[in-house]
Amino acid sequence: MQFFTDKTRESDPHALPDAESFLLTDEDRVLCDYDDPYILWLAGWYWQSCFPGCLPDGDPIGPFETESAAIESARSELMLPTQESIDFDNMFTTKDEN
Repeated sequence: MQFFTDKTRESDPHALPDAESFLLTDEDRVLCDYDDPYILWLAGWYWQSCFPGCLPDGDPIGPFETESAAIESARSELMLPTQESIDFDNMFTTKDEN
């Protein structure tokens, strides 16, 4: 499932999801690359970030017990400040000027 890491963008009709979650089952594990000794794929829920409208970028993060836990992890790791939370009036002032 594709989802927004920033929930405030869900209502924007021009925004596209920037992450996706998926379930890796024991049956799916046979399709994974076992030639890499540093990757151990376990069954469970994973998430991957992606540029909006594009294929996933980077390695999957997980496993998690539920899809909700995977999505919450993505949102907590990838959440950047929203435009509303940035103080544009004071962003270039020094501490002495305040």
